[in-house]
Amino acid sequence: AQPTYEKALNELNKAEASVVQAQEAYENSLKSLEELKEQQAVATLAYTQAQEDLSNAKLELQQYQGVLRDLEAQQAEQQRQEALQEQVAKEQQRLEREAKQNQTLVASATSADKTPGLQQLSFSKQKEQPKAQALTHSEPRKTKQVAKAPESLPQTGEQRSIWLTIIGLFMAVGAISFKNKRRKNN
Repeated sequence: AQPTYEKALNELNKAEASVVQAQEAYENSLKSLEELKEQQAVATLAYTQAQEDLSNAKLELQQYQGVLRDLEAQQAEQQRQEALQEQVAKEQQRLEREAKQNQTLVASATSADKTPGLQQLSFSKQKEQPKAQALTHSEPRKTKQVAKAPESLPQTGEQRSIWLTIIGLFMAVGAISFKNKRRKNN
């Protein structure tokens, strides 16, 4: 019975050692499980933060796309304005060229009594100084120069404004009434 007892004691010691090892392995597993849970919590937090960052980045991207669309629209409008200004400048240059071509003007005046003597007044406008006007007539005593109405004369760029005339009249009336008041006071 002694060998069986020793054998059983050895088996018991082995079993106790196995239990101790199993207990240590179990405790190590619990520690590992806790560490994994902590890592999972950190990973979940990082994942949630990454989703938030992605959402914010998408919103920011949409805002930048809106700003980009606005800038593109402004640029298109600016290009349209520049093209329009260029077209206006070209048209102005064309009109200036036509005006230079038409700078030589001839005006003639006839006598009021339709006598055979005619006066001819010719002049030309040039970029340089205007030349002296040539006045030719056959019978100076029988003719007289007739002034034409302003509407029939060529337009030289000077424009009238009815409002400027009205303002000038009001200013003149005001100056006269002011002068009359000063006279009465003195």
